[in-house]
Amino acid sequence: MLMRTGVALAGFYFVAQGDWTRLLACFLAARAAVTRLTRPDEEKPHRLAEEVGREP
Repeated sequence: MLMRTGVALAGFYFVAQGDWTRLLACFLAARAAVTRLTRPDEEKPHRLAEEVGREP
């Protein structure tokens, strides 16, 4: 777990190039992506419901 955290932090720092605002943006983008990708299926909108414009 510590190795994975270290690699993730090193990656963020590399992408941010040492700028704290870019580092903050990386963390926020990663958090949004993980939250969106890992939410339960019942919270995800149904594709057919989106096409017709109503809830199932």
